[in-house]
Amino acid sequence: MNREEKSVKSMVDECVKKGQTGFLSKLILKLQKDYIELAHLASDGQYQDTWTHKNLLDYLTRGEL
Repeated sequence: MNREEKSVKSMVDECVKKGQTGFLSKLILKLQKDYIELAHLASDGQYQDTWTHKNLLDYLTRGEL
């Protein structure tokens, strides 16, 4: 486990211990929303919610799925 992974794991462990699962839920939802927004922008609006991350990368690098 690298340093970043350890840091995230530590934060999650602390939130769970302190009963702050609501904070974790909000963080995950914000990250998902930001990812989708960037995916739409990067793909000129072609991104679909059914795409996997690999589908998005294929589209961005090759112009096709």
